[in-house]
Amino acid sequence: MPASEQVASKSELSSEPRDEIRLGGPAEDRDGPVGQLQSVGVEFPAMSVCYLRLALFPLGQRIAHSSAILSADGELVALADSWHESRWPVSCGPAALLEVRRAMGIEDVAGRGLARLEYLCIGHDSHQVKAVVGSRGRLAPELRMIPSQRIQGFRANILETDLDPNEWSSLPRFELDRYLYDDVIDALERDPQLKFLSLRAPDLMGRHAVTALQVSVQDQEVTLRGHVRFSGLDRRAIQLVKSVPSVLRVEPKIFCDDILELEIAETLARALGEVTSAFTIRSYLGHIDLVGDAPRALRQRAEQLAAQVPGVILIHTPD
Repeated sequence: MPASEQVASKSELSSEPRDEIRLGGPAEDRDGPVGQLQSVGVEFPAMSVCYLRLALFPLGQRIAHSSAILSADGELVALADSWHESRWPVSCGPAALLEVRRAMGIEDVAGRGLARLEYLCIGHDSHQVKAVVGSRGRLAPELRMIPSQRIQGFRANILETDLDPNEWSSLPRFELDRYLYDDVIDALERDPQLKFLSLRAPDLMGRHAVTALQVSVQDQEVTLRGHVRFSGLDRRAIQLVKSVPSVLRVEPKIFCDDILELEIAETLARALGEVTSAFTIRSYLGHIDLVGDAPRALRQRAEQLAAQVPGVILIHTPD
């Protein structure tokens, strides 16, 4: 099994599953919309979310304590039904209170404008800010993540960082998982050798219908699962995914048919000895044909052994 391959360092970002709060976006509970997210109260320097300030036109404003946040997917903040029981003031301890809003300025260490604030990336359970997302550019804004450790202070409508003026391009790109998933699929399907592997792929006899490669994305980390026909195609798929902007990490869990055939042959040889030569082994995307004229008991034993090899989906022994 190939080892995990790192695309961009996440040493300054938490491994805790994250939620993304879009500043200025909508919030709702089970009964429906409850307002727009006007600002987020953050305890500084601990960077813990204390509350959400909601604008409920024409009713003014209400405060939702951070404990009421169920999830935030970069578009919508989902609140517990009891969110309205929050009371003001909300205690954030003795530290300073930072109230962040959409389009707040982000400055570099020299005090020059670096970007505009768009999102907060918070721990799903801890509700601690792991990174802020800045936007740069107008027609095609570029989004990048700034680890919370790089925030050094704040004033008025400005976040102060210790970033070098030229450090922007080295920050991790930001993208919502659902959009990144589409970008990864598009990258795979543009390749002439891989484009069919993310679809349902029947073999030449029409016997199997399988999804050869499955893609999942969590916090911009991509996992590739499934099978390819030949060794080398797995590395090709990994490189294509790594080339997609905003992919932070690739976790390959891919099996190659030609290697799978060798592993099955070695497994049978260790257990059955020379009688392994009674079988011809063919793999098609993890579906194994054991072809050969062998006694029924031997075929059943060979099926049991082959089924234990990682990556095998189904064993077929033609009569």
